[in-house]
Amino acid sequence: MANEFKHDTVGTSLTEAEWVGIGTHVLDSQATGDVIYASSATQLSRLGVGTDGDVLTLASGIPSWAASSSAAADLTGTTLASNVVSSSLTTVGTLTTLTVDNVIINDVYIGHTSDTDLMTIASGALTVLGTITVGVDDTGHDVKFFGASAGAYFEWTEASDQLELRGASADATTSTGKLLLSTSLTDINANDVIGKISWQAPLEAGGTDAILVSAKIEGIAQSTFAADSNATDLIFSTGHSEAATEKFRMTSQGELGVGGENYGTSGQVLTSGGAGVAPSWATASGGGLSWADFVGI
Repeated sequence: MANEFKHDTVGTSLTEAEWVGIGTHVLDSQATGDVIYASSATQLSRLGVGTDGDVLTLASGIPSWAASSSAAADLTGTTLASNVVSSSLTTVGTLTTLTVDNVIINDVYIGHTSDTDLMTIASGALTVLGTITVGVDDTGHDVKFFGASAGAYFEWTEASDQLELRGASADATTSTGKLLLSTSLTDINANDVIGKISWQAPLEAGGTDAILVSAKIEGIAQSTFAADSNATDLIFSTGHSEAATEKFRMTSQGELGVGGENYGTSGQVLTSGGAGVAPSWATASGGGLSWADFVGI
């Protein structure tokens, strides 16, 4: 029979020299790279050499060669080691752990050897625990998040270096970009900051005052919040040669404060202090022009 392992000398008996001699046991049509395997409990047979890159697989107890990509499809609950190479790996079946260049995938978790749960994949959800970086300095990418309403999205556009909040496309008074500054505090008290927008040049080479916050707008609570109170002042601050300080405020009751909680008194007017000086509240001067002043009498 073909491919069976046999003695090269045909006869009724073998001498010891014939039995142990090198080259006296052969396979039918054997070639370099062939593999011997047990085809039955009593018979050794030959598996011809495969093609470079093939892997050894088993079907019904009989080994055979297969291309590495198709063999990978049969690996279930197995780690694909670096010695399994394929130029086109399209199906890998169900893998308990897949390690590729220090990236670990374990069930719904994707991570690195130093942190195995950086990403969690669930139905319709992706949770990322690590830092997210998109692009590199001077070469970025657009990042876009869609809203639940048609046409609404939040987008960072790398070409224009611009962040856009676009409202829904429906023709309604609410179809506008919206920015909400909120707090997670559950007990708001006076002077708690509800939301803040700041301006700063932290990389300015001048240092000192130059790198401080130069302007800001804050919403600051003016009382302990309750069912009947959410008093909040809007504070406008700017810097001249220091961190930004309050220059103007609008209170929860519509008062206008200049340079702090300075609202003036009834009848006062906002008066200019001239160049380089903040305006202030002042009492209106008495007198005034008479009718004679107008007609030149």
